[in-house]
Amino acid sequence: MVGSLRLTRLVIAPRGAFVSGIFTGELREPDGTLIGVDTRRATVPAELVRDEQGLRPVVRGLKLDLMGMTIDVDAFVIDPCLAFPRGQGSRRGRPAAARDVGRR
Repeated sequence: MVGSLRLTRLVIAPRGAFVSGIFTGELREPDGTLIGVDTRRATVPAELVRDEQGLRPVVRGLKLDLMGMTIDVDAFVIDPCLAFPRGQGSRRGRPAAARDVGRR
């Protein structure tokens, strides 16, 4: 099974850091034929690790139920440049298109 995380937010709370998003898993045959796809919305614990570029969220290993199977997901690093590209997304709850209206 291969999968991805569509990150929606990084939450900093008194109990620690968490990432929230939609996990997607794809199960395929050895020849690449798709067997099935499932998604699961989840908020999972993460560590904030400092490196030369700043803080990076590292999602802790977890178990996730996809397609009726328990999947062991190893810990993985989220690259902030890929998760939150500059110039995209919302600021103060307004979509980018709404912010730019009237700036002519």
